[in-house]
Amino acid sequence: MSEFLDDEHQLMDEQEFEESKDITEGISINDPINTLALHKMVLVERGTTIQTVIEKFQAEKVACVLVRDEKLYGIFTERDVIMKLA
Repeated sequence: MSEFLDDEHQLMDEQEFEESKDITEGISINDPINTLALHKMVLVERGTTIQTVIEKFQAEKVACVLVRDEKLYGIFTERDVIMKLA
């Protein structure tokens, strides 16, 4: 599991570096949220297995998913995986 997490952290660092090269202009705390280039959100049902969610992290190249149970139930992040499963 530790090897998997190390690989994930390295991949995240590489993606962050690639994304940061595209930054051409700073933003202000007063700018509206829609000025940011936000990532698409990935939704999963509340009963989805953690393994499936981790696979979605990798496939969709995201660090969190929205969890729903008819309504929004919560957010599950890579940090949740590290803190709760390690």
